[in-house]
Amino acid sequence: MDLQLRKIAARHAKCYRSYKAYLSGFEDAQPSELFETEGHRIKAGWVTAVEMVQKRLLAADPEKAMVFSRLFQLESGSRCRRNEVIRLSMELHVSTANIYKWRESILDELLLAATQLDILQPF
Repeated sequence: MDLQLRKIAARHAKCYRSYKAYLSGFEDAQPSELFETEGHRIKAGWVTAVEMVQKRLLAADPEKAMVFSRLFQLESGSRCRRNEVIRLSMELHVSTANIYKWRESILDELLLAATQLDILQPF
């Protein structure tokens, strides 16, 4: 996949928690009110895409799911730094290069999910 597309996917994955918090304010809204703005539709779509990929990874490869969750702070607010990549590689007994390869494959899956949900139109 293109590097620019991966950057877009990484940015939206890192915003997952804030998007989720934003959308929680609309829980009582009527369905007709939900997609009034394009921004709301996009945020809801990326939340769905992240959850789809996370669910797929949990079923297929729990280690990759943990990497996804920790690298993109899906559950905690700590910022991902190089130390986190090193810590993950030590926990999982894999090289840091392998963690970065997994990150790329996760972002590719996220881009695929976003394209399937019609949030992203790469062509």
